Parts: sequence; C-alpha cells; structure tokens
Amino acid sequence: MILLLSIFVRTFALADPYVSLDRELEDAVLQQVFQLDSTSERWTTVEDFSKTVFPSARVYYEVGLQYNQRGDLKEALRYCEAALQIQADYVPALYDKAEILLLQGDSEQAKQSLLRLQSMQDHHWVVSYRLSQISAGAEDTRAFEEHLKRALQAGMPLQILVDDRAQWNGLIQSSSMSLSMEMMLSAMGEEGTWNLLKKKGK
Repeated sequence: MILLLSIFVRTFALADPYVSLDRELEDAVLQQVFQLDSTSERWTTVEDFSKTVFPSARVYYEVGLQYNQRGDLKEALRYCEAALQIQADYVPALYDKAEILLLQGDSEQAKQSLLRLQSMQDHHWVVSYRLSQISAGAEDTRAFEEHLKRALQAGMPLQILVDDRAQWNGLIQSSSMSLSMEMMLSAMGEEGTWNLLKKKGK
C-alpha cells in the first residue's frame, strides 16, 4: 500500500503534462512489477494497484504478455482473464486469450473470444482466419468458407494459406473440407494455390 502510494506521488510530481496521468501510473507500476521475480508478489502488486489506485486492464494484460512470451501459459491466461474482468472488450487480452486456449486445445472457448473480436469494427483479418481454421478442424464447411472469405475481404494475403500448408494439409484430409477448399479457391481463380496446398507440408 505504502509503496503504491509513493509511486502515485512520485509519478504525479514528474508527470509529463502531454502524457495521460493514468498511463504514467500504469507505466510506473509495470516497471515495479517487472523487477519482481516472485509470481505471487507480482500478482499481489497488480491487485493492490487495482484496489488502491485504479483497475487497469492494460496493467494486467502487459504482465500476462510477459508470461506468455516466457511460455507460462497458465499465468498468462490468468492475467488475460483479469484484464477482461475490468474491460470485457479489451482487444489484446481477448486475442491472446484465444491464442492461449488454442494452444491448450480448447478450441470452443477460443472460438467464443474470436467471435467477440470479429463482431467489433475494424478487426484484423487474423481473427477470421483463426475462426476458419477452427471451423475446418470441426469439418464445418459452411462456417469455414464464411470465415475465410471474411479474412480475405479484410486483407488477408492468400500466401498465408501456402505458408501454413503443413497445417492445412492435415485439415483437408476429409473429403468435405478438401472439396470446399478446392471449390472456393477455384472460384477465385486460384487453382495454383490449391495445387500448392495439396502438396505435403514440410
């Protein structure tokens, strides 16, 4: 408590008038948290900041992102979920949560986060692309085509399919997915892309 209040006083005194005070406070507590080695101390510090200064989705997310980069998916997910408790539509946390869940094999929960992102304006094409992969894995050809079309409309390069051909090669082993992918790419005049996808991925 005392340490957090000292951060507040010091930051207020040194705050750049052209930078948001909230942002200054977030940066100050993040700097403190990143110097801590103990998982429990980190969590307690962020929780104290949330209770005594203000709840910040960004602070939870940034700490979770560091855990994600270290490969500690359990802690990363914990912080993502805490960020979303504060701000349900916090885009970075929603997306990272979906990616973590996919890595953990929970495609259904990942899909819910991605669908929420897809419902927002100006979402990145990778959101619909991930949904197309999930739908392909479930052999839901209608949803697969819808999501892949949305990804392409949002600016996804077709080269992404070729770059990911090792994964797609596994997904299109079923006759229904193979036919759906072939018809879709042929209708776009992309028979060459389809031929590349059929090759065994490396």
